[in-house]
Amino acid sequence: MAALTLQGLGKRYGAASVVQGIDLRVADGEFMVLVGPSGCGKSTTLRMVAGLEDVSEGRILIGSDDVTHQAPAERGVAMVFQSYALYPHMTVAQNMGFGLKMAGQLPKAEVQARVQRAAASLQLEALLERRPAQLSGGQRQRVAIGRAIVREPRVFLFDEPLSNLDAALRTQMRAELAALHQRLGATIVYVTHDQVEAMTLGDRIAVFNAGCIEQVGAPMALYEQPANRFVAGFLGSPRMNFLPAAVAAPLAGRLAEGTTEVGVRPEHLQLAPDGAPGLPASLMRVENLGDLALLHWQVAGLPEALVHKTGLAPASLPVPGVQARLRCDPARLVCFDARGHRLG
Repeated sequence: MAALTLQGLGKRYGAASVVQGIDLRVADGEFMVLVGPSGCGKSTTLRMVAGLEDVSEGRILIGSDDVTHQAPAERGVAMVFQSYALYPHMTVAQNMGFGLKMAGQLPKAEVQARVQRAAASLQLEALLERRPAQLSGGQRQRVAIGRAIVREPRVFLFDEPLSNLDAALRTQMRAELAALHQRLGATIVYVTHDQVEAMTLGDRIAVFNAGCIEQVGAPMALYEQPANRFVAGFLGSPRMNFLPAAVAAPLAGRLAEGTTEVGVRPEHLQLAPDGAPGLPASLMRVENLGDLALLHWQVAGLPEALVHKTGLAPASLPVPGVQARLRCDPARLVCFDARGHRLG
């Protein structure tokens, strides 16, 4: 394995700049997640690392080697795509070993040994003689990952690999990917638009927006200390509530100097006790999710309801139409200035 370094990486299509001056270092053995909305440049960045897109500016280093203009096969990377891209007429074993066989650089016995090792690590040993049509979606994705593992690359690249799976399989595959990373100690760069995947898989997260990186850091560091309004609003489900400073003041009293807008996570809102100060609100809707509930509160002067996440038992939940006051621990409020930068 090896570290990956991006220096001033950029990509233009004619006059349109889709990736702009990306500086990022992924440590040897690190699981780095590139996350952001569709069209933000994260997949284009990954494809430049893979050699599938030409670089308009900047450099790509794997270890100490400058691979910016090397052919994909020379870089020592392996990519797992959103589509499984398996050959339907080949068995699982043949699909996994096909790339090595075509390269012709290893004896047949070594190719078979690598396929067996990868199959064992992915619990595919009993499926090696099956064809893709005989596999579930999760099994096909494991075969695609196995095809990357047998190459023993310096860097693994994943481009939204779980987006074609249903919710239950995505949860299962997230756990399997995390366990695989722990076993292999692999350097992984993983692209997703799903912030749950980013939060649960990444050692660190790079949040992309409009071709740039907004912030890089450990998942909980970004969740608790977002650099700006975009990061604060992108990470978290449901997303952070945003209020003008004047409206937010009753939530927790005094705000940081220069505050024009305040953010508060749904789980940090509280119902104020009777007679206690707080932000007046009317309950519009209750979403009971079993282990928790989402309460949607309408506040005068706000175009959108505030979402309040609570673990109250169903019998204790308020009903729509109830009037209440909301409050928040001042330490949990995130204050932003007029440019959307976090204060404090």
